[in-house]
Amino acid sequence: MYRQYKPPKGNFVNFASLLPWWAYLLLAFISWIILHLIAGIQIEIKPGVEGLFNFAGKQIWITLAMFGRIVLPALFVFAAIKSVAQEIQSPLIAAAVLFLIAAILLCFLVTNRKVEKEWAEEELYGMDWEPFTFDIWKSGMDIDEIIILCMKNDIPLVRKSGLNFYKEFRKKTILPFKEEETLYSYQTNLMGEKARVSLFLTEKEKKLMKLSIVWEKGQTLFDPVKNIILDKKPIAKKIKRKTAVTTTIYKINKGMTIDYEITVGRRLKVTYNDLYLIQSDKTYKREQEEKRRRDAYNKDSGKFTDNRADSGQGIKDMYKWKDEKGKWHYSNVTGQ
Repeated sequence: MYRQYKPPKGNFVNFASLLPWWAYLLLAFISWIILHLIAGIQIEIKPGVEGLFNFAGKQIWITLAMFGRIVLPALFVFAAIKSVAQEIQSPLIAAAVLFLIAAILLCFLVTNRKVEKEWAEEELYGMDWEPFTFDIWKSGMDIDEIIILCMKNDIPLVRKSGLNFYKEFRKKTILPFKEEETLYSYQTNLMGEKARVSLFLTEKEKKLMKLSIVWEKGQTLFDPVKNIILDKKPIAKKIKRKTAVTTTIYKINKGMTIDYEITVGRRLKVTYNDLYLIQSDKTYKREQEEKRRRDAYNKDSGKFTDNRADSGQGIKDMYKWKDEKGKWHYSNVTGQ
């Protein structure tokens, strides 16, 4: 006779019975704070192979912390729910406690979302607009002012990020497209290295809203450029990480941020953002897209009604004829 299999009790069940439910919620909150701080650590990339391996090793721990700040608090919350189910016999009291846990989690998520949107669209309206400046450029200047500056300083401006085989400004490659183009760039030397400067304009008014500088061989400029940004005394910063790219967003004032982006190896990118103009451009594009969809709907919605079939029947009636016996016949579109 076979023995009946009895699965062993899981470690998670035993773990959930060690502490009261409120202790697990406290552990979830503390673990999230600690791992969130670890995930926000900024790593400096030093030149050379040793610096590259040092960056990769630290980046692994930071990546684990980024996932752990979600997984570990979730485990503690599930342990709290299990503890509630074990300790409280009354269904109403258990439901009330679970509702309290869900309300705490919801408040946490909403608060976290609100913090993430601290620099977002709503704060841009009604603020004191402070444009950014870099070299001869200033956010808010329109395409005509940009062209005049390029002509005076003989800047070899090109459309988009195309190659430029000239060392001077050429009117015939820029002027015919100034009413429709929104991205221009040019190559220059900055801080002893070759760099590409890109100018991003708004869709409607063609005003400068963003400027980026890219050094493809910028490994020697990591610290000097960062110190220049820190000299502006940013009021806040936020770090975003991808596989091989680390971006630090420095908030200089309510309407301006500077993105400091370094890639594993040697690439360095610095971007000046005018938040007010960027948001205005997004709003305009969204309105244009809604208008396009609305017009397309009004134009094509009639194709899904019976009116089209009626009109087709009318065209068909134009080419029908009756024989001597009174029977109707239909001819082709040529009437034959």
